[in-house]
Amino acid sequence: MAEAGGPALEASTWVLFLAPAGTPPEIVKRMSAEAAKAIAAADIKSRFSAIGIDPVGNTPSRRPVLADEIAKWSKVIQAAGVKAER
Repeated sequence: MAEAGGPALEASTWVLFLAPAGTPPEIVKRMSAEAAKAIAAADIKSRFSAIGIDPVGNTPSRRPVLADEIAKWSKVIQAAGVKAER
């Protein structure tokens, strides 16, 4: 956008694994460890790289990031008057 004379643009795509509230911590920890192991695998890294994906692989302690994103995009949605369609 900036190269075309527009404002700076920040965007990303998220893929998240979520579990219901009350999921035992040992299960959450295992899901996180298995996801981290998968994105660290050489074949997955090369596939991601080939299509321009830069995996981050956060831990469950990074949960506030999701809350921050919800708050940020809720403001945008409300300001734009976006309505869900059925």
